[in-house]
Amino acid sequence: MSGSFKLDDLLLKVPGIGPSTYLRLQKKGINTVLDLLQLYPTRYEDYSLVSAVATLQPGETVTISGRIKSFDNTYTRKRMTIQKARINDGTGTIDLVWFNQPYLRTNLKINEVYSIAGTCELFRDKPVFRPAEYEVLSGEKIHTGRIVPYYSETTGSSSKFIRQKIHMVLRQLSDFGPDYLAEALGNKLMDPYRTFWSIHFPRNRQLLARARERLVHEELFYLSLETNLKKRALQGQIARSIKTTADTFDAYSRLIPFRLTGAQERSLKEIYDDMSHGYPMNRLLLGDVGSGKTVVIAGAVHAVLKNNFKTVVLVPTEILAEQHYRTLARIFSGQKYRIALLTSRTKAEEVDYSGTDILVSTHAILYHKKPLGKIGLIVIDEQHRFGVRQRQKLIELTKEDDNHPHSLYVSATPIPRSLALVIYGNLSLSIIDEMPAGRKKVKTFIIPETKRNNGYKWIRERVMKDRMQVFVVCPLIEGSDNEKMQDVKSVENELQKLKEVFPDLSLGAVHSRTSHKDKLMHEFKEGRIDILVSTSVIEVGVDIENANIMLIEDADRFGLAQLHQLRGRIGRGQDQAFCFLFSRASSGQALARLRHMETVFDGFKLSEIDLRLRGPGDLTGLDQHGFKNLRLEHLMDSRLIGSVNGAVHKLLEKNPQFTYNSLFISNISFQDGLILN
Repeated sequence: MSGSFKLDDLLLKVPGIGPSTYLRLQKKGINTVLDLLQLYPTRYEDYSLVSAVATLQPGETVTISGRIKSFDNTYTRKRMTIQKARINDGTGTIDLVWFNQPYLRTNLKINEVYSIAGTCELFRDKPVFRPAEYEVLSGEKIHTGRIVPYYSETTGSSSKFIRQKIHMVLRQLSDFGPDYLAEALGNKLMDPYRTFWSIHFPRNRQLLARARERLVHEELFYLSLETNLKKRALQGQIARSIKTTADTFDAYSRLIPFRLTGAQERSLKEIYDDMSHGYPMNRLLLGDVGSGKTVVIAGAVHAVLKNNFKTVVLVPTEILAEQHYRTLARIFSGQKYRIALLTSRTKAEEVDYSGTDILVSTHAILYHKKPLGKIGLIVIDEQHRFGVRQRQKLIELTKEDDNHPHSLYVSATPIPRSLALVIYGNLSLSIIDEMPAGRKKVKTFIIPETKRNNGYKWIRERVMKDRMQVFVVCPLIEGSDNEKMQDVKSVENELQKLKEVFPDLSLGAVHSRTSHKDKLMHEFKEGRIDILVSTSVIEVGVDIENANIMLIEDADRFGLAQLHQLRGRIGRGQDQAFCFLFSRASSGQALARLRHMETVFDGFKLSEIDLRLRGPGDLTGLDQHGFKNLRLEHLMDSRLIGSVNGAVHKLLEKNPQFTYNSLFISNISFQDGLILN
């Protein structure tokens, strides 16, 4: 390293980057040499095979080198231009062919020797070479004869330009200093300088893999450190200690008419243990649809009540708030506790905050002006539907003096445990991975279009004879003008069509733009609507015992995790439930993916399949975490995640004030598309 550039140098110092180019890059957040190095490739092409012209075969992707002998521009009848250059490497001559690139006539010089990467093809029954990249043959090859990186075009600069500048910077970069990550993890990771070289200009696939390994460790380490520091900051706060004994658990068990599953019992005892400390509990209760999370919530609430403190339960919708209110009222019926419900339809003055032991509320509570007082626990259900500021606002409302409430976050989005450990590293984790006895599996079938009318006939019989209710789920709210989306089912179009199919039944529609959504859901719950057409807005918080049939249109457009969430809205009562997946997918792979829904009923297993097939962004609520960056095999690697988390714990034990500024983590992160084509 000759030391001409430093990581914090502005890009204006790099030759070839003038004010206009710098401003264009700056708009994308690329200001310094380090920012440029963090602009990772989106894909690679392997041009490392070097071939003689005489041995070229059609279909080969290779690099050739030789002297340009001639260059011609020709025009077709459709006003398209063809650029044709003849190149000779001493073993033979072949035509280089481009389309609509007339500027090449001035770029390519006759009798100059070039290295050219591309593919040999047949053009008018004659072998020709279709170049993808070229460069003058002198010194080290950057664009040809190697694994070549390609970058996002959103920067306004070509991959060739970015490639040149990164190569120039890396050849003249100053030393990085000590490698704290390798010291912290105690393993032989590739050092930072070689990592940047190997991620941008890998000499082979093995070095690229080692660079990716470094980047994955870096990101996992950074995330783990961030979440552990948050957890430690919480432990520095004060909370009311909720005292529990074996009698606490037994007393709650007597309030419910069934035995808790092993997973429910384990989760409840973990919550009891957390709340007994003098600092705030910060725990996530993660459970599949129908696994009995509400019963565990009620057990936590019961312990808080026994300690003479109050609870606030925050939920995203009115219908879910009413559901929780009824469940808690049923469990605590005959007890002295007072339960109140606060929604947008409730007047604040109607709620006696001072006399309420359990307050179940929607966002309405966040507009309350005064602290609520003596709150020992806050429960946030479907926590990913609330923003960080909203969750913090509830904590501020429920904090009294220096006492913070204990926080229990709840989610029905099943994700692999290894992924949860990374995403929710600042939370303690309780997983309900066992279903209550007697819960029937929803029979699930993929229905071809040829059997659609038979399906409608069967549904009519079930509605008319058994008074079953039906959900019909569509991907879109309304029809699209986009040519690719015109055939995709929409709520508005499907509602009109189904009114013709079922003229004697009562139909309704609900989606995110419906102003009277809660009113329609109430009517459906009361049985006044037979068929409810909806988007995936109903995937959370709908508990309607008589809804035992679901049709999901264009099911291939949903991820398995989301389909499982939707399916969980039916079969809440004693009757057998049925889920029909309609798909017009022509891809065998898409149908094979859907087949998992017919045989797998464990949300955690489906989420693992989803993760492997579609990536983490498909899992509900995870896009915001930015996990499209990590390779999927690392997200599934519990041992790797545990190793990194363990290293962070040890590091913070030795040095609680440790901070680490990663060279590799930035807003412009490397893409999941790091593949060789």
